[in-house]
Amino acid sequence: NYLIYQNTLYKFGKDGLDNVSDLRKVTRREAEMAAIPDSDTVLFPAKGDEKAVINVFTDIDCGYCQKLHREMEAINEKGITVRYLAYPRAGIFDQTGGYTESYRKINYVWCQAEDERASAMTDVKSLQSELSGAYSRVRNASASSRESAMEAFDEKRSEMQELVGVSLCDSPVAAQFNVGRAIGVSGTPAIVTSDGELIPGYMEADKLAEKLGI
Repeated sequence: NYLIYQNTLYKFGKDGLDNVSDLRKVTRREAEMAAIPDSDTVLFPAKGDEKAVINVFTDIDCGYCQKLHREMEAINEKGITVRYLAYPRAGIFDQTGGYTESYRKINYVWCQAEDERASAMTDVKSLQSELSGAYSRVRNASASSRESAMEAFDEKRSEMQELVGVSLCDSPVAAQFNVGRAIGVSGTPAIVTSDGELIPGYMEADKLAEKLGI
């Protein structure tokens, strides 16, 4: 009745395979999420009556994280509170022992005052989206337009470096990254419900609300 595949235990059920290994993590996810206070998150509260709370492990460089963030107003209007947790996909340290750019960008958000983190998250994700777009234009530019495209990219890159190049602060980013790894997060965005269910990947507001039973 059971199958082991890639170190994961599955059980044959009526509707297919049930991930037994993941079900065992549900209780731990629920406990870990409950143990993280709102003050350690970047909070986007529901508009009106709160119908659900989700924890979203996020990264600044991640394109789908930026896309999910653009849905934030629609998500909140459906009565869903979003608690952002940090998950710098490149890790905390690079091969030289210094902090990764991924860590520096997201740590910048948590270094802001608690009531300013939400706007900081929006600002840095918007800037990263513009930076990614500028880089794409450099790659696709013709020979005649490459120089101007490169100048625009360098301008956005300098803007990002100036924004996040401030002194680092003590923050829960590294701890949240380790929690994410321990409960099965392997990419971003990763949504963890208040009862411990893991929903990997981007989901638009309407489908997310449906998934949450709203």
